[in-house]
Amino acid sequence: MRVLFWLICMAKSKVCSTSFIPSSNTLTFQLRKSASTELQAKNETSLFPSHELSLETGKTNQHNYLISAYNKYRHLCEIKPLRTKALSQFVIGGVGSLLSQCVLAKAAGNSVIVINWSQVQAFMVSGLLFEGPYFHWWFERLWMLGRWLDKSVSSSVKTTLQVVVDQTVGVLLFFPTYFFVFETIHSLINLKAPNLPLARHRLGTELLSVLRTNYMIWPVTNWIIFRHVPESLRVLATSVVAVLWNAYLCSRVAGT
Repeated sequence: MRVLFWLICMAKSKVCSTSFIPSSNTLTFQLRKSASTELQAKNETSLFPSHELSLETGKTNQHNYLISAYNKYRHLCEIKPLRTKALSQFVIGGVGSLLSQCVLAKAAGNSVIVINWSQVQAFMVSGLLFEGPYFHWWFERLWMLGRWLDKSVSSSVKTTLQVVVDQTVGVLLFFPTYFFVFETIHSLINLKAPNLPLARHRLGTELLSVLRTNYMIWPVTNWIIFRHVPESLRVLATSVVAVLWNAYLCSRVAGT
């Protein structure tokens, strides 16, 4: 009897132990069921569950791409400033010319826009060979002035003096030269001799209008840029505003 009783107890204990120790298959099934339940709950609380994650991922990737591009451009401005600024003006000159021609064609009521590609090329080459190098050289002079003024005046006074020098000496150096540079490059692209009297005529008729518009935009813009933007990125910040400015300038310099 004792042996029989002992065997019955052993059988019961074995059944109890196996009933409370889950197998690997049972545990996997329970985990899958739990994950499925959580995913279903998330889907029920979201209007567009299958798209939200992809949209967030897309925004993150786009944000990372912009940050990466910004950092690369800033690095190039520091290690190869002249080349980077010249290429920036190359692109901006082309965009400004295209935008100018499109706006003028729409304003004239033309249903078909005919692009003057030689003019686009002339503004791009002018940006590459003249505007980019000029802005690089001129902004370096302004930063040298700023570092010298740091010793004696406040930052707001320093910025104001930089803007005053830029909008007097800088403007008088740049605009008259730009009219002749564009005419020379435009003529060479069209395999013609530069028509300097034509450039002089456009300078005489358009310069006052250009200066008036310039003083409506650039003094305040440059004050903000000089005060709040790092030195290596000031040409880029100026160039962002210059896209629209160049569209206007292209129409005046090209005489369209």
